[in-house]
Amino acid sequence: MADLSFANVGIAGITTTVGGRKLDFEQERETLGLSQEDADRLQRSIGLSSRHVVLRPDTTTSDLCLHAAQQLIEGLALDPADIDGLILV
Repeated sequence: MADLSFANVGIAGITTTVGGRKLDFEQERETLGLSQEDADRLQRSIGLSSRHVVLRPDTTTSDLCLHAAQQLIEGLALDPADIDGLILV
């Protein structure tokens, strides 16, 4: 395993992004072909009542990452030339 070390490293900010359309789980129950009982059980097990989806079907994960990075850089008033790296998860 490689042994790496970095000097003068810091985290300037953290951000998230989600798709622009919020869908309630209940709205999708019929679309997903779930009975009310199955939908309730699934909702309890995953702990979510809604999810966000992208507005355009051709939007990719990298598009969302780019948007988040641009918002972070702007919000922190950073010069992109001063950034040596980004970690996108």
